[in-house]
Amino acid sequence: MDNENSFYTIMRGVFAGCGVLLVLLLALFILTSLTTGQSMFAPEIVKLFVTLFQISTAVFAGLAVAMLIMAIFVKKKNPAVPGSMVVKDGSLRYEYVDENGKKRRKTFDLKNIDAFLKERGIMNIVMDAKLSENDPKEKPNIRNLMIEFPEKEKKSLAILYKENPDTYSRIAAFLDRISNKDAEDLKEHLARYVHQQDLLDQGDDLTRQLNRRRMEISDGEVKAGIDAVTGRINELKTLILENGNNDKLRKLYSYYVPMLIEIIDNFITIDSHEGTDNREAKNKLMETFDLIGSAFEALRDEQKEDEFDQLEATAQTIEALLKQDKNA
Repeated sequence: MDNENSFYTIMRGVFAGCGVLLVLLLALFILTSLTTGQSMFAPEIVKLFVTLFQISTAVFAGLAVAMLIMAIFVKKKNPAVPGSMVVKDGSLRYEYVDENGKKRRKTFDLKNIDAFLKERGIMNIVMDAKLSENDPKEKPNIRNLMIEFPEKEKKSLAILYKENPDTYSRIAAFLDRISNKDAEDLKEHLARYVHQQDLLDQGDDLTRQLNRRRMEISDGEVKAGIDAVTGRINELKTLILENGNNDKLRKLYSYYVPMLIEIIDNFITIDSHEGTDNREAKNKLMETFDLIGSAFEALRDEQKEDEFDQLEATAQTIEALLKQDKNA
């Protein structure tokens, strides 16, 4: 309920209450008149009736105003939460998409996260954000848990859900993943869990970017190359969960695959012009697919790990050619 609706609801209650009060006073004076035999229209009786009604109405209106002020204060402190995100102490709910593409809801327990926050005060989580509790004395829920991004205002998860449901779901999914870790485990390994989740999210984002570009391409070989890369990204999830601090893996996601996407964009631009020879752009793209494939293989096979460093020269050559295309 918003402030305007709260005002009208309370005012309707005030007028209804005054009406009930008037009826009760009239009934009282009629009963008094019948009992004492004195006319209820006598000047002193009428004056007493008016005085009592005025006092009662003033008290009633004062209570109504106090209720309105309290309602406004509570609303500011506890913003409304959409019905899909039930406010329940000690737990959090979020939405996710399952393997079949269907939206699901999941509720998880905040006991261990609450214990960590009550001891440390702040938890560094994904997206360089910091999680805290507005009031450590209260139980954690979507309203009491606060989120703060770099150089941005701190806000409750309830407000974040209202403003950006996708970001809320991403943060809630991470909290769900670590919710079964006890406080000691979180104190020792939290940074690792954050790095792992950031890599998993980055891989999902790269997969979405690649799939969007795949829809714009008709060349079967290029489509197959994209499918191979997205398949490799999915396979790497196990490696990420085993070793989320792998520098080579981070470089693959922040450098190699983005470079591939840039070359795919270059190919799409050239291929969209009828009569343009796209063979050179395609050859460069296929070479990059091979490079990315070798990088993935080197990460998955410990015996080939040294080959990852040898790919650097090839990557720099392809990047230089890409810059030449931009300047041409």
